[in-house]
Amino acid sequence: MKVIHFIYGDLNNAFLGRGGGIVYTHKIYSLLSDKLDVVIVSGYYKGAKREEIIDGVKYVRVGIGNSYLISRLSYIIGAIKYLFKERADIYIEAVSHYSPVFLPFFVKNKPVVIVLFDYIGRSFIKYKGILGIFPYISERLYMNVSKRCVVIAEKGKRIFNKCRSDIIYSGIDKNLFNIKPTEKNYILYLGRYDIYHKGLDILIKAFENVSKKHKDVQLILIGSGKDELKLKEMIENTDCRNQIKMLGFVSEKEKVKFISESLFICMPSRFEGFGIVAIESSACGKAVVGTQVEGLSEAIVHGETGLIVKPEDPDDLAKAMEKLLDNASLRQNLGKRGRKFAERFSWEASAERYYKMCETLVKNYRR
Repeated sequence: MKVIHFIYGDLNNAFLGRGGGIVYTHKIYSLLSDKLDVVIVSGYYKGAKREEIIDGVKYVRVGIGNSYLISRLSYIIGAIKYLFKERADIYIEAVSHYSPVFLPFFVKNKPVVIVLFDYIGRSFIKYKGILGIFPYISERLYMNVSKRCVVIAEKGKRIFNKCRSDIIYSGIDKNLFNIKPTEKNYILYLGRYDIYHKGLDILIKAFENVSKKHKDVQLILIGSGKDELKLKEMIENTDCRNQIKMLGFVSEKEKVKFISESLFICMPSRFEGFGIVAIESSACGKAVVGTQVEGLSEAIVHGETGLIVKPEDPDDLAKAMEKLLDNASLRQNLGKRGRKFAERFSWEASAERYYKMCETLVKNYRR
């Protein structure tokens, strides 16, 4: 069974970093590499290989990568050209509303599946102004024309209620449960350097308040992405700049080490598809502070595995951070209960569900 999967980002994309949707896509297909003939069509970036096989998964990168904007726009053209050039049994698009391929409009004689990781909504227009209109319109179009979807949380099923949806959760590495959690004096953010999406401006403001009382605590930011320079400038303009460290991209082994030795994890996102970092952190026995946004609030159980705060509210976030800093017993108990909660998430089970969906769609498709 041949699958062509369109997604702008990939594991090594210098503009995006390893976001949750990118990791999800790669992990699922790497586990199914012996069952599916998969080609992932992703965006080109400077220095990238045009074709590459990673963990048994073939990547084809299209477009040009002179800048993030050009890479995004040229990806749309390149992906559509590839779509008309190559044939598959099933076509799948992980939607990015900055660079949509609009598969439902182009593919009429084969099954099409739309994978949804995030929900933008009207708030994006408020933040981006005219630049937010196009992705907002794109999202509305997909909501109305998509017939079959994969969502990674209940949120997606509710929002994209016009299409038939399969909920296939993200999984986690089973070895995380063998990690013995310890504590060093830092709070951890782990994810893409995307200020608006991930709420990093809110996190910096909240930590400024926290640092006035907790002058020995550090905030460590691990990740990569398009806003790296802006984030550095933002940190330099704070009074707590010496307490904040940006470490950039780290290996998987280092990532797990940083999680397991942190006091707790912060995820102040404005929107999230699900929040795999929250589940990974819970599996490592760590409490998670996250925002009350659909998707992320499914990955964190308030008062059980972590604390949920209001989105875009640095004062509320600061209060939650101080609550955990001042109460070691609370944060450690949240971590213990989080570990139990995380046991239900498995990459192997998710991959099997994904394969069965593809197999059923191709088998039952009416030509």
